[in-house]
Amino acid sequence: MGAIAVCCAVVVISILSVAEAKTFFFDDFSYSENQHMWRRWTKSELPTSKRGAFKLSAGMYHREGDRAATGLQTVGDGGRYFGISSVLDKQVESVDEVEDDIILQYTVKNEVDVQCGGSYVKLFEKGIERHKLDTNSPFLIMFGPDYCGPSSAQLKILLSLPRLGAGGGEGGGGEENGKGEVEKDGDGSDSRELYSFSDIIEYPLDEFSHTYTLVIKRGGEEFELHVDGERRIKGRIADYFDVPRQVPAGTPTSIEDPTAVKPSEWDEDMDGVWEAPLIDNPILNDRSYGTPLVGPFTFKQAGAIGFELFQLRAGTVFDDVILTSDYARVHELTRKGAVQRASEREAFRRFHQMAKVMEREERGRRSEGRGREEEEREGGASEGRDSEEEGGKGKVRMDKDGEGHLRDRVGQFLSYSFEYFDDDEAEVEGADYEYFDEVTGVWSKTR
Repeated sequence: MGAIAVCCAVVVISILSVAEAKTFFFDDFSYSENQHMWRRWTKSELPTSKRGAFKLSAGMYHREGDRAATGLQTVGDGGRYFGISSVLDKQVESVDEVEDDIILQYTVKNEVDVQCGGSYVKLFEKGIERHKLDTNSPFLIMFGPDYCGPSSAQLKILLSLPRLGAGGGEGGGGEENGKGEVEKDGDGSDSRELYSFSDIIEYPLDEFSHTYTLVIKRGGEEFELHVDGERRIKGRIADYFDVPRQVPAGTPTSIEDPTAVKPSEWDEDMDGVWEAPLIDNPILNDRSYGTPLVGPFTFKQAGAIGFELFQLRAGTVFDDVILTSDYARVHELTRKGAVQRASEREAFRRFHQMAKVMEREERGRRSEGRGREEEEREGGASEGRDSEEEGGKGKVRMDKDGEGHLRDRVGQFLSYSFEYFDDDEAEVEGADYEYFDEVTGVWSKTR
C-alpha cells in the first residue's frame, strides 16, 4: 500500500505540474486568409521606401495542402526594414514569482540567401507603440540567427537586465549576496541595460526549417540554448553575457608578462635593472571573477512579441512562435519542426530532379532547333527560321496550378522556381511539361 500511495502521489504531482504550466503566447500562423492574421498582428508604419512586407506562406519547399507548413514570410528586396508585433495573450510574471522556467521558441526557414540581415524574434516591453515599431522600441529579449556572410553567421542573444550599484562590494555590504541595490531611473522604475551573449554559436545554414529555443530558468539567473532540440549551452547568465563586474579592491589592471625573458645581451650596469613588460591582467577577462553587477532576468515588463529586423534580401519564413512554461508543448513543436524539415528536404530533392528533367528537355529542343536551322541554310531556305537565335523559345515548365505551383506525376505541388543542374541527377518519369514561346508569350503542350 505504501508503494501504491507513493506512486499515486507522483502521478498527482505530475498532473498538477502540467496543469500549472502556462502559455503566454502562441501562433502557428494557420490562418485561412491574410486578413484574419491582421486582427492579431500590427505592422509597423515605417517609411514606405524602406518598409518590407509580410505575408502568409509556406515558402518554396513543402508538402502541398499541409496547413502546418504555413508561416509568416518577409517580402521585399533591396534592403528593407521589417516590423510586426502582437500583444501577449497572458501577462508574464517574473520568473522567481511564478516558480517556473519560461521558454521562448520559434522556427525559422531561410530558403533564400538574405545576404545580410537578421532572423531573430524580440520580446518587447509593455506600452510600446506597436504601429511605430523600430530599432528604438525597448525590448527584453532579442534571440535568433544573425547573418552577414558565412564567416559572421551566429546566434545572437540580447537580454535586458536590471543594473546594480557597486556599493555592495566584494563579499560585504549591500544585499546578502554582496551585490548593491538595483539602480532606479528617474521615474522610480528599475534601471536596465541590454547585455549581449559573448560566445559564438553557429547555426544551420541551409534552406530548411530549424527550431531555436531559449530557456530562462526559474530564478532568472540561469539559461539554456537549444537548436532543433539539441542543447548547446547551459549556465549562468552572468557567466555567458558581457555584464559589468565589481572586482576585489586592489586588483591590478595590468601585470608583468610572466612569459617574458630577459634578453641575453641585457647589461644591468649599462641598461639598468631589467623589468618585464606589462600586459593586461588576464583575470579581468575571467567571467567568473568578481561580482556581476546585474540582477536576475525578469519577465514582468513583457508586453508584446514580434519581429523587428533588417534584411538585404527577404524570404524568411517564421513559424510556431511560443512563450510558455509548458515543456510538453515545446517538445511537441520541436518534433513538428523535425517532421517539417524532413518533408522540406524531400520536396527540395524532388523539385530539383524535375528541374533537371526540364533542363535536359530544353537542351534537346535547342539542339533540334540548331539542326533544323542548318538544314534550312543548306537548302537555301531563309524563312521559317526558329526564333531561338533572337531569344524565342527558351523556357520549359511543369504544369502549374492556379497558385503558380509545379505538379509532378503523383500530384504533389512544389513552387515554380528552379536552377540548372549537372547531368548526373536522376530524371522523373511521366512528368507533364509545357513550353513557352517568348515571342508569342504563349504556353503550349507542343514545341
